[in-house]
Amino acid sequence: MKAVSEFAVAFAVSFGLIVYVSAPDLFSEVGVWGDLAADMLHADALARAEWLTTGHYSRFRFNHPGPVFFYWNVLFEPLPVERLHAWMWGSVTLNALLVAGAATGLARLLLPGGSFALGAGIALLAVAVLGRDLSGVWMPRRIEAPFLLLVVSLAWLAEREARALAPAVLACGLLVHGYVTMAVLIPLVLAVALVLAVVSDAPWPPRRKLALHGLAALAIGAALLLPIAVEAAKLPGGNFADILAALDEQAAAPPAGWDGLRAAIDGSLGPDLPLLLAALFVAVALLAVAPPGRPLAGRLARLSVLCVASLAATAAAYWDTPAPLESHSVLYLRSLLVVAGAVSAAIIAEAAALPRGGAAPRPTVAPARGVFVPTGLMATVALAAGALLPQNLPGRVFAEDAYRQVPPTPWVERFAAEMARSGAPVAIDYTHHLQWATVAGVLATLTAGGTFACTTWRDRAFLYTDARVCPEGMPPSFRLVRETDCAGSCVVTGGDLGVQPVAR
Repeated sequence: MKAVSEFAVAFAVSFGLIVYVSAPDLFSEVGVWGDLAADMLHADALARAEWLTTGHYSRFRFNHPGPVFFYWNVLFEPLPVERLHAWMWGSVTLNALLVAGAATGLARLLLPGGSFALGAGIALLAVAVLGRDLSGVWMPRRIEAPFLLLVVSLAWLAEREARALAPAVLACGLLVHGYVTMAVLIPLVLAVALVLAVVSDAPWPPRRKLALHGLAALAIGAALLLPIAVEAAKLPGGNFADILAALDEQAAAPPAGWDGLRAAIDGSLGPDLPLLLAALFVAVALLAVAPPGRPLAGRLARLSVLCVASLAATAAAYWDTPAPLESHSVLYLRSLLVVAGAVSAAIIAEAAALPRGGAAPRPTVAPARGVFVPTGLMATVALAAGALLPQNLPGRVFAEDAYRQVPPTPWVERFAAEMARSGAPVAIDYTHHLQWATVAGVLATLTAGGTFACTTWRDRAFLYTDARVCPEGMPPSFRLVRETDCAGSCVVTGGDLGVQPVAR
């Protein structure tokens, strides 16, 4: 029961801090366009009482494998707030649960028996590092917390702990649902965890315990696998056919290679990368010099090996991705900074407990409680202070519009209102593919208002869904053009764009 209480405290800390740092988005006006609008069009299938078996779109003209995040979003839509805000509150809740699970697991990994203070401190560190990404509904941000839980769960599996099976499977499922590349990356990291478990000197779990937690993991895995299996059954058609076609097209494209990977990881981790690598390699070295009977040193080293394996697996999974490799594709690596921060604090505590000269070895657990907890708390508070200052709230230091992740898009609402006045089904054409973000926002806004709307770009179903692609032969009623091309023919303008009525 103590573990449950530690989890509850970590959840309360995580939830409160995520709300605090995300206030500019949670309590301010937001705009519906781009990726978020495309996701809303996708999730509209649930409002039509249809089954949803695919996820967020990919720039390679397919959808990522799973819809679990959309199903979760819908649970929060009854809240008395705008739809996008409801999704954000859903993201806050889910990520607080995931961070709390990771923080509790990491605290118990580093300190036998766990600690309320240490679990709360690691949760504080996680929110400080990941910040407002934990309230985001953009898919690259949504997989950061699941990846943190994955690394911690695999560290426990490396300790032959059966209780880690269910959270590990949950994290794997969330990651694969979010990004198709995770289906390549995760097995590589799992293989490393398996090797660590084989060479570990920890006792294997009893069969009954293994069966109990294994069944729970199988149930979670089956639930997450179901929509993917349903979609796979559509082969040789369906989304998996699009994924296979994209792989064929990518084979002929110039790969990202080392330069692309380095640029993407640098764009994601920035100046934190050298600190991350230093902490990880010091922890691995600690295992080599630690005397026998110091289990914490081994756990730190295994955690670090899993982090290094995650970096290596990322390189293997994305090496052949067509250039340019966007930095947001590897945002999940930021979660490794949380592990590295906790590992760094633990290294200090372990070094303080190591014997010096001819002194007898100091006990591990007692100094850990006396040294590691305050050291860890001081480190997490110091790292978190800059992210959690009141200046990060609207109207303090940062301009509200500049600080929002999802700024208002008033031209989208104006475009939708003008098109809705026609009183007829709206068919939208546009003149440049980069205008898709505004088109998605207009389609989502019109659909929410009860107006049937579609786009005449029939090859963009992966963006707008089949339901929002016009039937073949349906002519456009409006065309989106650059404002400079209006020549007096646009009925409304905004965002450097204009809307031209099209005579039928």
